[in-house]
Parts: sequence; C-alpha cells; structure tokens
Amino acid sequence: MDGHFKQTARNGFFHEDNLSEKWKRWKQTMNLYLEVAMGEKTEKEQCRAVLYVIGLEGREIYNTFNFGENEADKLEVLLKKFEDYCIPKKNVTVIRHRFNTRVQNSSESIDQYLTDLKLIAKNCEFEHLKDGLIRDRIVCGTNSSRVKERLLREDGLTLDKAVGICRADEESRKQMKTLNEEEQVHALRRKTQNQRTNRNEGYAKKGPSRRDHEKRESNSSFSCGKCGTTHERRNCPAYGKSAINAKSRITIRSFVNQSFSKSVHGLDEYSSCESDGENYFVGAVNRKRKSKKMLAFHHSNCKVRQSNSCYHDGTKTDVDDPVKSFPKVFTGLGCLEKPYHIKIDSSVNPVINPPRKIPAALREKLKGTLKEMEDKEVIRKVDEPTDWVNSLVVVEKPKTGKLRICLDPRNLNKAIKREHFALPTIEDITTRLTGAKYLSKLDCNNGYWQLRMDKESQLLTTFNSPFGRYCFLRMPFGIKSAQEVFQKRVSQLFENLKGVETDIDDILVWGTTRKEHDDRLRSVLNRCQEVGLTLNAEKCKFRVKEVTYIGHTLSADGVRPDQEKIRAIKEMLAPTDKKGVQRLLGTINYLAKFVPNMSAVTEPIRKLLKEEHKFIWTHEQQQAFEKLKDIITKNLVLSFYDVSKPVTVSCDASQCGLGAMLIQDNKPVAYASRSLTDAERRYANIERELLGVLFGLERFNDYTYGKTHKC
Repeated sequence: MDGHFKQTARNGFFHEDNLSEKWKRWKQTMNLYLEVAMGEKTEKEQCRAVLYVIGLEGREIYNTFNFGENEADKLEVLLKKFEDYCIPKKNVTVIRHRFNTRVQNSSESIDQYLTDLKLIAKNCEFEHLKDGLIRDRIVCGTNSSRVKERLLREDGLTLDKAVGICRADEESRKQMKTLNEEEQVHALRRKTQNQRTNRNEGYAKKGPSRRDHEKRESNSSFSCGKCGTTHERRNCPAYGKSAINAKSRITIRSFVNQSFSKSVHGLDEYSSCESDGENYFVGAVNRKRKSKKMLAFHHSNCKVRQSNSCYHDGTKTDVDDPVKSFPKVFTGLGCLEKPYHIKIDSSVNPVINPPRKIPAALREKLKGTLKEMEDKEVIRKVDEPTDWVNSLVVVEKPKTGKLRICLDPRNLNKAIKREHFALPTIEDITTRLTGAKYLSKLDCNNGYWQLRMDKESQLLTTFNSPFGRYCFLRMPFGIKSAQEVFQKRVSQLFENLKGVETDIDDILVWGTTRKEHDDRLRSVLNRCQEVGLTLNAEKCKFRVKEVTYIGHTLSADGVRPDQEKIRAIKEMLAPTDKKGVQRLLGTINYLAKFVPNMSAVTEPIRKLLKEEHKFIWTHEQQQAFEKLKDIITKNLVLSFYDVSKPVTVSCDASQCGLGAMLIQDNKPVAYASRSLTDAERRYANIERELLGVLFGLERFNDYTYGKTHKC
C-alpha cells in the first residue's frame, strides 16, 4: 500500500475543501490499486480494503449508510454511496439562473467570457440546445453595444459566427488603441521640438519692445474666460448678460476656465477601451445611507443617469452553510460522555418475557435492521443468562418503510427509578423569546442512542428476537426514565449559552438580530462538536422566520397553533357517543389559550357529558361545533410575554362561564376560561364578576406576580 493510502488511512480527506474533486482523484487511485494489487481478490475483500484505506472518518460515514440485502459487500454500491456523500446533488435552477445573468465584464475578453459560459452550461442540462443558448447569452451579455447591434442584424447567426464577430471587434479595438497611443507620442515629440525651436529663435533675435507688444496684444483675438469664445478685447458678447438662462441650455465645458475651476464631466458612455482611466469618487460604499447632491455650473441642477454596476455578492459565514462548516456535527451517530446507569428498585421481581412472533414479510427487513444497529454499536448480541428479558416491538415507518426497533418494557418500567427532571412547557419557553426574529431548530440524530449505558444497565434492556437475544448499548426508546434523563443531559450541555432552548432532542436557537442569532448558532454547533452530539441535517432548519416547536408555530409575531393540529380538528366528524365528546373536548383543549371564552363556546357540547343527560346530538350542539371550527380558522396569534413591560388582565363572567385575557401593548398574550358549577351559576352578577377577577389573577399568576394589576 503506497504512501498516499497510508496518509488517507490516518487522516482521511473528508474535512478538506473541494471534497468532490478530492473524492474523484482518490477513487481513480483506488480503482487502479484494486485492479493491480487486488484483482484476484473477492469483491467482499475489495470492499474491506476500501473501508480500511478510507480511514476512520470514512468508516464513521460508512456507518450512516443504509444498505439493502447483501449490498454492503458490493464494491459498486459501496463506492456509489461514498460518491453520493462527497458529490452533492446540483440545483439546476440555480445554475441556470447564474448562466442567464452572466454578463461580460469590462476587462474580460470574449474568449474568457465564452470559456466561463461553457463551464456553467456544462451543469445546466441544456443537451442539444447548449450552443444556441450560449450564443444567445453572448448576444445579451456582451459589453459592447456596437457588437450587440451587429449580432442582432446577422441572419443565421451561429455560435462560431458570433464568437468570430466578437473577436474581430475586440482585435480592431486593440489596434485602434495602439495607433492612438503612437499618435499621442508623436504629437508630444513635435510639441517639445517646437518649444525648443522657439526658445532658440528668441535668443537669436531681438524681441519687440514692451509698448509694441501691448499694442499688438490689444488688437489681437484671445480666448475669453466669460463667454468661452475667441474675440477681440472689450468686445465680449456676454458682457452685461446673465450667465444662466432658465430657457437656454449651456454647455458647461465651454464656459468653465480650466485654470481656476474643477473639471466637470458630461454624461458619456464608455466601453472597455474608451475609458480615460480616471476614477471619480462620489461616496463611500458602507452601511450608512448618505445622499450626494450633484451640482453643475452656478449651482444649477445636474441630471444623473444611474445603472447598477456594483453587486453585493454576500460574504458567507460558517453558519450560512452549517452542514459543510461543521461536518462532524452532521455525520454519524454521536456519543456523549458519562454513561447512564439505570437505577432499579430491588423489591420488584425480574420478569422474562417470551419472544413475540414477527410477520414473515418483516423478518428479512428486521434481520437487516438488527445488523445495521449492531454495526453502529447501538445493540450487541447477548449469550450469557440475564434476569430481565423484554419483548421486542417492531414498527414500520409509513413514509420511509424503515423499521423502528423499540422495547416493550412494561415490566421493567415498574422497577426503574425515575429522576423526575421537569420537562419544559411551551409557556416556559415563550416567556424567554421576547424580540426573537431569527430562529433555528436543530434535531438530534437518534437522540436517545447518543447516550451510552454502563454494562449493568445494558443487560437490563435484553430483548428477544427471532435471531437471538440482544441488548442495547445506548439508551433505548420506551423506558420511562429516558425522556427525563436525556432532557437533563442536553439541558446541562447548553445551560450557559444564551438564546438556546431545549426540548428533549429538539434544540431551539433564536436571536433578535441576524448577527446575534448567527453567533448563538455558532456557539451551539461548536458545543455539539466538543461534546460529541450529532444532528440530523434533514430535520434541521437554519435561520428562518418561523419554526414548529413543541406543537406550536413560533415566529416574530408570536406563537400560534400548529397548522397540522388545526387541520385535524377541522376534519373531525361530529361525535356519535359520550366517549366521542370526551375525545373532541380533549383535542380542542389544546386551543384553549388561543380562543377567548372557550368554555362559553363549548357549553352546549359539554352538557352531553352530564350523567342526567342522554347523548342526543341536536342542532344546538352542531351549531357550537361549527362555530368552534370557524374560530380556529382565524389567525390565532399570541404575543410573546415581556417581563419588562406592564400587563393588563381583562376579566369577564357570564351565566355559564368565566373568561380572562392577559394583555401587553394592546396585544393578547394568553386567554383562559372555565365553566361555572351549579352553585356558582346562582351567584349575583357582581359576585360572578369578582369571581372572574379572582380566576384571572390565579390563572395568570406566573405573569402578574410582582406587577401592578389592572382589571
């Protein structure tokens, strides 16, 4: 094995720039090596050689690949997987947009312009239309209006003909420029020689007297600084007349004496070879907007024609494309430090569950999934006796068809001691999102599997399968302490970072400005890289204006219900029994904080749950049901709570319920309502109103504590 492969095996090349080109060269070298040195080896041995040579980082990427049956030992499939990883899919629309907006620069030759167009068109999938489209782009993008005019006049214009015309014009301009420079040099020499000759003649001849010179000068013509023409002295046509006439157009250059005034340039168009090479500073290009007023002679208005000649290409930062800037964070399955130990109540007797039957159609897929999990070091085979054996739960994902492997640890959960770590609610999080305008949502890649367990805890998760017993090396789904343990660990990882919220395996990063958001996102990604936490790039969203988080949609406007949940409620059918009413009320309770006086709206439906009422769905209930659906179709948005601003609690009471609303800056922050008991319905009106105030202050105590109340 040569030195190039040895270095790759040590360091890899996946962290280097221009990964696609590195991969192409590496693949070419690898194919030559396999052909020369391993031509007689089996395909499986060649695959193992590739995995050895590609290095540790490459093997970590290999562990993220999904192979079909017997595909892992096929060399062509293996190289195709790595090629798909190293060579990202191109966006034809973006490339074509770049092609169609490409124009020839002022200092760019036609050959340079043509070469760049061909390189861009190579990835545009133009096929047989490529030459014609390149020709059209040259016609539209040439920097010479004279050439464009000629190209548009040509009949039967082809690409070669268009390029020939551009080259001929370019060559003629170069020759004309050379001739002009030679004429200027000759003229300068003649002027110098004439000056020397006149100087010599002045020394040889006696000059005229001062009196004769003044007399001759008074009668001769001279260039006038007032009118700009040549005439005799004391005979100026502009004497006694106004210099600026509103109805006349004045040529600025002819009236300005160059010896005492600044150069004022007229409105001219220049091609690449016509420019006089001077630069005129108008204003600095910076973030502050400044206006510059251009004035002509005697402060008259000067019309300026503008055109875009400078484009902001944008300076990319490492968070503009986090997946490329932090490849380790988005590759493979991470592993956090400090393994988790499951604490067991010794008074609970261990249980060994028998194996469950697996449908024949899923057996081979299950076998492949278990093999994949074993390769990723998520599970391992168990040969020794264990006190606990759990049942296996196999769930087929509807979108991808892949299998999710879970435990059925109902007996084990009776023995597990919880850590009782509080999970955040949407109300807890939104109180800290004041001013959030830029948001990013990060998803941990198989979050629970990134937390290792010690050996004693591993054996507790032993499960039966048709292919033998296995146990989890990482924390599995299903055990009752999993949510709290993972939430605690992730919260501790990011607890000292500002603008970061965590909900189990979902991480929210926000900022009031783009720079603040990007700085916070960079800190989070660096922290993930330090601790070994990896993210799922397909489920992450970076620097967006709104995200879905904990079943709600967050944006700069505030928080509103998730549209999927609203759609599910709108598609619900009217209930047919009391259990259906309970399901309906349980579902719409999610919207209680978004809908004012929810209890009053649902009062006719809730009547059906009373024991003395039989289930009869009448027009009254149907009308309330339709009204509820109509309410949720409106834009239900609640503002983020700002602890620094005063709050107002608006309370109300009716014959059947109480309602309250929390307000800041005349915008709702939260709604609350409840129904009245039979005894409360017999209260006097003023008593019900006071009960409504008490209800509002108690419900919104988290927001109103320590503030002056307005009811």
